[in-house]
Amino acid sequence: MYKIPQTSVNQKVGDELVILDLDSGKYFGLDEVGARMVDLLAEHGEPEKVVQIMAEEYDASAQQIEGDLDNLITELLKNNLIVEAES
Repeated sequence: MYKIPQTSVNQKVGDELVILDLDSGKYFGLDEVGARMVDLLAEHGEPEKVVQIMAEEYDASAQQIEGDLDNLITELLKNNLIVEAES
């Protein structure tokens, strides 16, 4: 499970999302699809649930969504914009 830490601030700008780590000053800009992934991850915490919902909403395979989500999670973790949460 994952969560957005208290040291991160999210701001929607149109369909895009900007996430800022207040400690480091690093920020990450996401397009509409990436923003949806982060919204769902913040809401559900579980990548499997995010993939399931997005496969219903978008014209993409679950495998493609899972790969994209894994890449996004890796980048967000590396930049301290999400953290692993205790279940």
